[in-house]
Amino acid sequence: MLRPCSALALLTRPILATLLLVAPTAFAQADATPNELPRRTTVGTVVGRDGPIANATVCFVHRARGASTGPAADHVTVMTDARGRYRVKLWTGAKYCAWATVSENGAPAFASDVVWTDVAAVEEIRAVRRTSNAIVRLTGLEAWQDHGPFTVRWFVAGVPVPGEPTAVETDARPPEPSDDDSPWVRVPALPADLCTGVVCDARGEVIDHFRHQPAAPRPSQKIDPPREIPLFAATPDGQPVADVDVVLRVQTNWGGGDLYSPESGSRYATRHLGKTDGDGRLLAKVSARSDPVKASGWQQITLLAQKAGFATCHAGFRREPFTDGQEIERVGFEQLQLKMRPAAPLQGQVNGKGNAGLPFVLATDAFITAKKNNGSIHDFLFYDVETDEQGRFVVPGLPHHSKRAFLLPRPHAGTIAALSDRDRRTAPPNVLMFHPRSIATDGDREKGAAWNLDRTHPVTLRITDGSRGPATGTRVLFVSRRGEPECSWWTPSAVPDRAGRLTVRLEAGDWLVFARNARGMAHQKIDSLTDRELELQLAPMPAMTGRVVDEQGQPVAFARLDCHSSTYRSVPLRPDLEIIANSLNWRWLDAVRADAEGNFHCAFLDLPHMYYEAKFKTGKRESAEFKIVADEEPHTIVIPGK
Repeated sequence: MLRPCSALALLTRPILATLLLVAPTAFAQADATPNELPRRTTVGTVVGRDGPIANATVCFVHRARGASTGPAADHVTVMTDARGRYRVKLWTGAKYCAWATVSENGAPAFASDVVWTDVAAVEEIRAVRRTSNAIVRLTGLEAWQDHGPFTVRWFVAGVPVPGEPTAVETDARPPEPSDDDSPWVRVPALPADLCTGVVCDARGEVIDHFRHQPAAPRPSQKIDPPREIPLFAATPDGQPVADVDVVLRVQTNWGGGDLYSPESGSRYATRHLGKTDGDGRLLAKVSARSDPVKASGWQQITLLAQKAGFATCHAGFRREPFTDGQEIERVGFEQLQLKMRPAAPLQGQVNGKGNAGLPFVLATDAFITAKKNNGSIHDFLFYDVETDEQGRFVVPGLPHHSKRAFLLPRPHAGTIAALSDRDRRTAPPNVLMFHPRSIATDGDREKGAAWNLDRTHPVTLRITDGSRGPATGTRVLFVSRRGEPECSWWTPSAVPDRAGRLTVRLEAGDWLVFARNARGMAHQKIDSLTDRELELQLAPMPAMTGRVVDEQGQPVAFARLDCHSSTYRSVPLRPDLEIIANSLNWRWLDAVRADAEGNFHCAFLDLPHMYYEAKFKTGKRESAEFKIVADEEPHTIVIPGK
């Protein structure tokens, strides 16, 4: 069964969430059963500027890997007790984004930043960011006045906040007096970062989106005006195609993700732009700062053109217009052609015991080849699929230029049913981990892509620290070594429990396992056919340490590291750690901040053929450029000026 990812459904259907209000005394540990995913209890505290906060609302959201639309896979809300403490049951092995909000007199008053946590962590969530602004002004909506009335759907880390969308007020008086008569929207309780507002028209369709920062003073957001894009849908030989449904894809998340893993994949909402007429033409209207047909420079407009019997055409604008995986010359460009090729369906088959009724996301690459430098821009398409009674599924409209297929499990009790009771208790929701499949040719698709549950084998890891005790705050990555190994958003990752244990079902073949926490790391190549239980002991991670000071030698608090260049020298045999370093070193380096005393600890993978240069910055001041090196000597970095 195929369930297309549709944000039209997302924005019009009720959003389901699990609401868990926990009394302070009832916290029995729940074991896993064959009919549910295992949960365990974790505890934490919400604190403000004056200490623990009672009656704070704490939200926990788990985003399933590859799920590009729809509600969270798991959304749990609890309240703190009189001493600011909370207890919550979360899925074992899963990563959650969490935040706390505090209300005063029934209105949002303080919020925390989003933190990335798990059932093994004991968090102190600091709700110290004041969010007293009650409204957001929306300028520019007058250009869309024929599409009103308007609403705003709120997202955190790309996941829709449960509840009805918020109405945009055009006539009502705002709660605070102002000379600005722009339409406004009341803001619900949100965290202090990673928030997105999606403006919708009267049909619930997306018009535009904006990044919302609740802690910003008197926020105002500009809604871009409508721009027209002439579209022409035609076969490769130029014959027009009528009734092609064209959808605009709008991103709803801004970065984010657990620091020790690759960034989370993008999440989207969509706007249906209409269908082509009898001549294959459609004048599409999108929200854009400048005219995409005439303007140059970076834009992010993605269109998906779909019709039964045809492959999906992936088109739009980045630096240049593109269609079907190729950039188009802008000279003489007047309309965007949607190349409608005959469908090349992908027949999927999941074999093995328990293969019926399992939900997956099938993700496929849709790279855009640049016209000038032969480089490529990465993009991905996502399809919700569910196996039938024989374990089959079909993706009918896969683009012709897709090369690989990634089968990613959605949280479902059926994926852990084959595990023993002991292993089930330490299994994450994404317990099934498969190698990617090639779908580069029509022959690959005609043959179909098959996965076999019986060729996945339970592998139990125990992650320990230097004293052989459980390592805390650890993330574990499982990098497939089939084909050209890569570490990206699709790379499976999971979290050990408090005892450092983690059980996954790995497809037979070679895998690279990489584990790290704040100061340590370990890695090992394994084969699930032979490696069924093993220990990874974390060793100190290479790091550059030191202190950031001013010209008088006084510490510069909270300076940020700005890594602005790197040098890479190719080597004949690609080291295992290079796979991780290429993906995550920049992410780790850019997250480095000095503490209140100016001390910094910069952990990264130090490889002999990879070099990085950086500066420390604070405000408008910055240090001289320096090379990032891992050694035992502390370094002093001077930021001049005042």
